[in-house]
Amino acid sequence: MTHAPVLPAVASDVPAHASEAARAGAREVVSGWLLSGGQGRRMGGLDKGLVPMADGHAMAWHTAQRLAPQVANLTLNVNRHAAAYAALGWPTRPDAPDLPADFGPLVGMLSGLRQASTPWVQFAPCDYPHLPDHLVASLWHAAIAHEAEVAVPITRQGGDTWHHWTCALVRLDTTDALSESVNAGNHRVRVWITARRWIGVCFDDAEAFQNINTLGDLR
Repeated sequence: MTHAPVLPAVASDVPAHASEAARAGAREVVSGWLLSGGQGRRMGGLDKGLVPMADGHAMAWHTAQRLAPQVANLTLNVNRHAAAYAALGWPTRPDAPDLPADFGPLVGMLSGLRQASTPWVQFAPCDYPHLPDHLVASLWHAAIAHEAEVAVPITRQGGDTWHHWTCALVRLDTTDALSESVNAGNHRVRVWITARRWIGVCFDDAEAFQNINTLGDLR
């Protein structure tokens, strides 16, 4: 299996900024795709998106509530318990049947790009229930300004830099390139993104990107 060479970010230290104009613009051209199709292995096989948080609402509901007001439309990408997810209030779609099963979030992302009706798609995993309310507008504004195909949120904490690859904003015209990458055997989101024209956008609030991997993280 071969991969395209890793390309440095077009810019990797762009501060997150979202004017009201950017927020309104993003809501017209960006659709949301909430990745909820995982196996929940680190939660003992539980369907992570349906795990309730302290207030009783499912984790995916919280993440969707954060993302939905920022995009033109939102779809929940699910591969099991579709009726339970539909009851949360948004349309649901599974991974495309012709794509490899158990291949990770990259297949979910490709499924989302294939079904998108907008020029951009904002991805987010269901276990990011505290996403910032300017996520989409900040990524879109930076991507347009730097002519990037993909914009990735970055946070810094304790001297470490974290790239939140699965929270990427992706341009629709990268669909064929992603399909080729998956067909070549790549299942790593970072590998595909860093082979594109990408940009890193820095967000100040690292806690907003805290993901819930285990039941212990809910305590």
